[in-house]
Amino acid sequence: AFTVEDARQNFTVNLVQSENLWDGSSADTSWYKAGESAFVLNHANQLKGLAKLVYEGNDFSGKTIELSDSIYLNDQEWIAIGTAEYLFNGTFNGKGFAIEGLKINNTQEGQGFFGYIGTSGAVLNLGVDGNIQGGLKAGGVAGVNNGTIANVYSLAKVTGNGVGSIAGENNGTVQNCYGSQPMTLIGKGNQAVD
Repeated sequence: AFTVEDARQNFTVNLVQSENLWDGSSADTSWYKAGESAFVLNHANQLKGLAKLVYEGNDFSGKTIELSDSIYLNDQEWIAIGTAEYLFNGTFNGKGFAIEGLKINNTQEGQGFFGYIGTSGAVLNLGVDGNIQGGLKAGGVAGVNNGTIANVYSLAKVTGNGVGSIAGENNGTVQNCYGSQPMTLIGKGNQAVD
């Protein structure tokens, strides 16, 4: 990584070695141990593994996932974490890092980095950037939130019906969040609070 400073702006450019780029298909679940309650992820294939575990019925209740770095999804097609049947009910703490290069082109309901967050689920301290072309209930962070989203920002471009920068539908709590798109933070449901 290097930082460029100029009279108008400062920004950091992160360089990624090509052998570390995610291919969009590999899923690593080796980090998951059923008896443990806290996990640290740092690569896209581990995030794909998280999505796989949730789709297999592990809702992560009482468990915490943390990021140790920003993760670049390499503009590969992403399948949202959680469905209407298998919701994410753990805590996902981004620790101030971001998910970058998110790409979704799926018109099924509930599209976002997370598809469905359950009532016990929480997504905290995270940034999301990418492109989401969804159907109903599409959001940068979550398609449908029934839990808590806090201290999160979304720079993602979200298109579809009933979309929001943060959540397509919010039935839970969204607080202290920022969305860069000229739309509401929430497509439908409870509005965000400061």
